[in-house]
Amino acid sequence: MSQDVLIFVPLDDPDTRRWMLMCWSHCARLRLKPVAVVHDWDDVRRLMLQGDACKVVVATRDHVGKWLEVVSEAHEPSGPTPSSRRRTGRM
Repeated sequence: MSQDVLIFVPLDDPDTRRWMLMCWSHCARLRLKPVAVVHDWDDVRRLMLQGDACKVVVATRDHVGKWLEVVSEAHEPSGPTPSSRRRTGRM
């Protein structure tokens, strides 16, 4: 399987250089091969559909926008826990 990746860094971020360096370091550590640095999600979509890369590397979750939801990080309303349903007191 290809290890070709795209690095996405939005141009309007004030730390663009920092994020780009962080992504390059990450790719080097994991032996991923960056094929392009892109700044627009339309370019990401086009390159992925063309098969030019198999992954997109971003430095921070804020760079992917509000349309990405990670279930394990979602805040869920707290419900009763098994211990809170136990009877207390006399039987």
